[in-house]
Amino acid sequence: CCGCDGVPNSPKRLDGCNVCLDQTNENNTRLINATCNGCDGVVFSGLVYDDCCICGGGANYTDQCFLDLLADPDNTTWAFEPYTMNFSGYFNDKGMRTIDECGECRAWGYNGVTCLGCDGVFGLGLIEDSCGTCGGNCSTCGANETGLPFNCSAPGLGWTGMDQTCEFVRSEGPSVAFINWTAFPNGTDEFGNATEDSWYER
Repeated sequence: CCGCDGVPNSPKRLDGCNVCLDQTNENNTRLINATCNGCDGVVFSGLVYDDCCICGGGANYTDQCFLDLLADPDNTTWAFEPYTMNFSGYFNDKGMRTIDECGECRAWGYNGVTCLGCDGVFGLGLIEDSCGTCGGNCSTCGANETGLPFNCSAPGLGWTGMDQTCEFVRSEGPSVAFINWTAFPNGTDEFGNATEDSWYER
């Protein structure tokens, strides 16, 4: 019998959200149905936590229940933003027990991973570029570094201000069109279309 991953005798099964995972692994218990559960634990209920971390509530960051979580409620006029604000300076002890370092309700179980950079620092937003460099700008895997017949450049900045992917452009070939053929490591062409014949290989 095959698991949902197509592997014979695999313990992986589809959960209620159609996600394939090993439900016998206790480390995966919190992941079962996590991608479509509401905050009430019911699949596809659509319920979410409000700003005071009340499931299905309607409070926002101006309400008293949220102000009670703040270190300086009289001088706080903005919702918490993990990339520009100091977590422990913004929330009091109760607030830090209720809300994680990324501003998410701890009851979701994210434990700060939604804004944890590849350097292990919360809120900096550093990500690995497609060369595998944390916070990199795709400058470490050009033809001269890799010995491969293509250069790597950054096509643009992501929402964190860091390059989220790399653009690979052939540096050798029989024609200008061949040399200038662009590929991306996610299997798309330069226009974002999925390709089946990408020449790019790591």
